[in-house]
Amino acid sequence: MVQEARSGKQKITEGSKASVTSTEMELKLTNVARASLEELLIDYQD
Repeated sequence: MVQEARSGKQKITEGSKASVTSTEMELKLTNVARASLEELLIDYQD
């Protein structure tokens, strides 16, 4: 669970930095972060 939280946070940060050069990359990293955080929520609920 800790790794999923860190991954989500890291992807959000990377997406924010990538937004300067590529909107497409920002969206991809944001979607990866969303998926990681959704997994975390499911694990927490279990």
